[in-house]
Amino acid sequence: MARFNDATVRVNDPDQKFFVKAFQKGLRIGPFSDALALQKPMSMEEIRVRAEKHIEMEESRFDKREAEHLNKEGWPRPARERPLLMDGRDLYCRQGPDR
Repeated sequence: MARFNDATVRVNDPDQKFFVKAFQKGLRIGPFSDALALQKPMSMEEIRVRAEKHIEMEESRFDKREAEHLNKEGWPRPARERPLLMDGRDLYCRQGPDR
């Protein structure tokens, strides 16, 4: 956001629609870009507000996952074993077990 804002300061007569579109095109594919595509923002200020809310949501989600990962004593829970196919290959790996 900061780099985008620095670039917008140097432009005379900024058109909000232009900046909103340019910002959306520069985003990586993900939940935030999907949210902006579904409910189109009208200004960069609206994008800033929504970005702050999205960041808070992601941080909250991260904290919750981290808390769920620890057992009552504060130790990490053991990872589950990944499922294997009948021939011993990893279900989620495209390569065989020897590679």
